[in-house]
Amino acid sequence: MLGLLFNVNFTQVWLSLNFDIFLHSREDVVALVRSGQLISGPYGRTELPRQYLWTSCDGTIDVDKSTETMEILFCTFSGFDSVAGYVYSDQVPNLNHFSRGKILEFQKLQEHWFWLSTT
Repeated sequence: MLGLLFNVNFTQVWLSLNFDIFLHSREDVVALVRSGQLISGPYGRTELPRQYLWTSCDGTIDVDKSTETMEILFCTFSGFDSVAGYVYSDQVPNLNHFSRGKILEFQKLQEHWFWLSTT
């Protein structure tokens, strides 16, 4: 039992569950952004409606429409100089939009969805 506790990466388990649990709601948010129902503030920061607050760590998303590809960051952690979260993108995202430093992790989760962690 102790071996299991020390060998399980609980952070990874939680992130996997978080992605699965909130995927449908995050896709709803993507549709709202596409339809123009969610308006971005300065620097692409967008406040989420109450029913979607839990899709991002701070109740906001970062939207980048500066290219032909729309990219949205749903954070799971946001610090002074680092960020981690799920990125929705029509194509492979330009990580410079969301990176506040060095990219630690980047991986494709499924079509249009990526994991990003920076420091």
